[in-house]
Amino acid sequence: MKDAIISGIGIGITISFLFGPVFFSLLQTNIQYGFTSGIFFSTGVCLSDFLVSFLLFFGLSKFSPSFQLANVISVAGATFLIIFGIVTVIGKYKIKNPLQNTITKSTYIKQTLKGFTLNIAHPGVWIFWLSVISIVGMSHETKKEFPQLTILSCFLTIYLFDILKSALANFIRKKLTYEILGAVNKAIGFIIFTTGLIMLFKLLSK
Repeated sequence: MKDAIISGIGIGITISFLFGPVFFSLLQTNIQYGFTSGIFFSTGVCLSDFLVSFLLFFGLSKFSPSFQLANVISVAGATFLIIFGIVTVIGKYKIKNPLQNTITKSTYIKQTLKGFTLNIAHPGVWIFWLSVISIVGMSHETKKEFPQLTILSCFLTIYLFDILKSALANFIRKKLTYEILGAVNKAIGFIIFTTGLIMLFKLLSK
């Protein structure tokens, strides 16, 4: 049991230091809406990770979806990232002080859904968790340990690191002017757009 938990923590720490579009969107959320909204965004990401791993772990991978279907899903996910990035870059809104914004329960719900949707739409998330589950499954084949425990500890580690990232982003936000924060927000949108564009190009080039 101890080895399973340590293994999950190790995987979680490794994932936490990968800077993909979801990470930059987490920074964007903290810049616009503050620390608490960042926590809800991270919760949405964690829920989508759980759903993806649940589906893969309990049999979705056994159906061996066709290459065409997998390609369509990947293209749709890359297109979503491109659109999301464009909207962020050309958006006319200005960065405001989160303390002056009207933050309601609906704001937190929207941020949770945003994190969930952005993460689950990323084709790399599905590929990554399929790889993790396969590796974890093989490593536990000859041991009397539950791979579920490894995956659970991995989730908790990722979530805790996301909270730390939110706290760091909130600290940085307080040290910068709103003009700089606005520029950072658009830069984040451009990074997400570029990521989606590269993914789409690679998919269509196959």
